[in-house]
Amino acid sequence: MDYASGNGSNNSQTPSGYIYTAYSGSSTPELFSAAGTVHQIQIYNNTAGGRLRIWKGTFSGTTFTFDSYTEVIDVGGLSTGWITLTSGIDFTPFAVTASTGLIFYTHSTNTEGLIPGRLSSGYAGYNTSDPPFSTDLVMSQSSSGSLDVYIQGESS
Repeated sequence: MDYASGNGSNNSQTPSGYIYTAYSGSSTPELFSAAGTVHQIQIYNNTAGGRLRIWKGTFSGTTFTFDSYTEVIDVGGLSTGWITLTSGIDFTPFAVTASTGLIFYTHSTNTEGLIPGRLSSGYAGYNTSDPPFSTDLVMSQSSSGSLDVYIQGESS
């Protein structure tokens, strides 16, 4: 099972926080290819500091409904460019289904969160909001910049 490389959101440098999600097409959130357990996350990192926050949930159209899972990964001191995060070392392995989607939180400052790389243009999902989140989020579509991510795991 995998969560294919996708395009997240624009990489605007503003004081606001952003939630990013990979879209596989116009207003179509990226989902896992099968049920399984996530063991590796590859993401393009533009900063050597901060934290990457990941939430698991489901989509109804472009509305994201939060699951109970939240992962906070310290990316301080890691290299810029493509980084590989491994379960058991960088994060706790977590289960997904074929209908699971992920959202990633970042902030525009290095102390608040990872700044994703702008590698290419493409379809994107984003929402301008900061945690904690208490309601579902409606993702807007963008085509500037991208959050390129590739997640691998073991099928169940």
